[in-house]
Amino acid sequence: MHEISRDLISPLQTIEGVSPLVWTGKTRDAARLHFCGRCGYRAPARTKLVRHVRMHTGERPYTCGECGRSFCQKAHLTRHRIGHITLL
Repeated sequence: MHEISRDLISPLQTIEGVSPLVWTGKTRDAARLHFCGRCGYRAPARTKLVRHVRMHTGERPYTCGECGRSFCQKAHLTRHRIGHITLL
């Protein structure tokens, strides 16, 4: 497990308008981590943290053009759209 040095952690400027929830920093062995300011979730990739933060904010940026249902991940929309395909 990595030990986190609090003095190395700084807030990111923006991630889709949720900057108070997203922090980035480095562990003592220079591994880069991104942190959720609400629950402490840690992720090595910024994109995974952005996806996680959507759980807190309720943001659902991917919308089905046929039925209007929205999703927090593009993969979930893709899986949903298969249901709209009609077989002849």
